[in-house]
Amino acid sequence: MKIDKIIGIENKEFKKSFEVRGKQIYGQHKDTPNLFKKEDWIEQSESELRKSMTQYLGDYISKFRKFGWNHGSNVIYLFIYLFIYLFIYLFIYLFIYLFIYLFIHSFYSTLL
Repeated sequence: MKIDKIIGIENKEFKKSFEVRGKQIYGQHKDTPNLFKKEDWIEQSESELRKSMTQYLGDYISKFRKFGWNHGSNVIYLFIYLFIYLFIYLFIYLFIYLFIYLFIHSFYSTLL
């Protein structure tokens, strides 16, 4: 699969309503946390639709876990590789800089 173009449109009204609703849910969770800890939500209205959507989302997430780059445990390896790469790059850069500095310094000191 190849993605050629991604377009995003900012809808300020939806964004604002999403922020307001998020604050409302956060306030409800803070005031009555026992409403949010229940596991019976899947059996409430339209339970078959809820179960099928949960299964669909689980399958969809599993699809992306098949890719090694998208697995959370590989992030630390990426960080380590980047750290090593940057360390080696800086080491070489500083070595070259020091070599040039010492070369120029010794060259000018012989002229004096």
